[in-house]
Amino acid sequence: GPDLIAGGETGALSLPWLNAVSGNSGTVSNIDTAFLGETGCLSFKTTANTIAGIKLYSGTACRDVTQRFAVTTLAVADA
Repeated sequence: GPDLIAGGETGALSLPWLNAVSGNSGTVSNIDTAFLGETGCLSFKTTANTIAGIKLYSGTACRDVTQRFAVTTLAVADA
């Protein structure tokens, strides 16, 4: 996937996702890397298309000890 760099212009970047186990899917967007270099974390929005419908979420992902991103917060966003 794309390499996320601190301060990078990623606001227009959209990344589709699919959970093969649940069948849920969506698109990650509005990736903000402003604090990535300082904290190792970025913020994002994502849609989730589930059996219950489509919702918008706001989240944070931070690098773990192996430098891979892990979602640390995820909450339903205000529409």
